[in-house]
Amino acid sequence: MSLYFDKKIEWINGYISRCNKVIQEKNTSEAERLQGNIISVFSPELPKMGAYLDRGNRITGVVDYISNTEILRDILSNYVLNLRSGLYKPFQNEAGISLQQTNTQSSENTISVTVSLEQTMQHINQLPESVLSTDDKALLTGKLTQISFEKEPESRWEKAKGALKWIAEKGIEVGIAALPYIVQALTK
Repeated sequence: MSLYFDKKIEWINGYISRCNKVIQEKNTSEAERLQGNIISVFSPELPKMGAYLDRGNRITGVVDYISNTEILRDILSNYVLNLRSGLYKPFQNEAGISLQQTNTQSSENTISVTVSLEQTMQHINQLPESVLSTDDKALLTGKLTQISFEKEPESRWEKAKGALKWIAEKGIEVGIAALPYIVQALTK
């Protein structure tokens, strides 16, 4: 990987650490400030990152900034996994200058990739015991199954949020195995 890629990952991990600190301290005012900062900085790269954030109780108008910080932390953790796994690739030339690709064709091509729960379970079961124990594999499989059976998007998101937090604690290999299925389940 390039020096700039490593710096980018380190920089994003700095935001994740700040999120963890705010969550641990339950510092609502810092969580509000951090939420604005993260959305401002990352919205060009992750334009839909604010879609699942709490916008305030309809009656009281109170926003749960701590919960929003947890969501943003998980989104950034997922982004790091996607960058490291090659799902997101920056457009750069040899000199390191960023390029934008613009396509003005009138036709549209769509590529659809489907990840089944069975495929995901196979990937999880192939993980070595040193990465994920047998009990943890069963637990993760249960979490993914619960997500797949949820009909309501809000309930599905709640289940996914819990699974994402758990996966983030287990490491990048677990994330690579499970995240594609979770992302697909959230979009259905």
